[in-house]
Amino acid sequence: MTDTLNNLSAGVTAIIDDIVSGHSYTDRLNSMGFRSGQSIQVLRRTPHCMHIRVGTSEWAIRNQDAKLVKIVPREQSR
Repeated sequence: MTDTLNNLSAGVTAIIDDIVSGHSYTDRLNSMGFRSGQSIQVLRRTPHCMHIRVGTSEWAIRNQDAKLVKIVPREQSR
């Protein structure tokens, strides 16, 4: 079952499945290391953004942009 990053709670780790294409922010996410198969963890959440770790890098991302990142929760990943 595929979900989106904006639905993850703080402390949860998942695997990036895909990035929604055709959006102006897609290239930026790719340049930040958001790639299929990469591990992603939500470190903290606020009402408008989240602090995440992608691989070994940490980023802040707006919740609306997190909807572009399709993920597979860790317990369901291969």
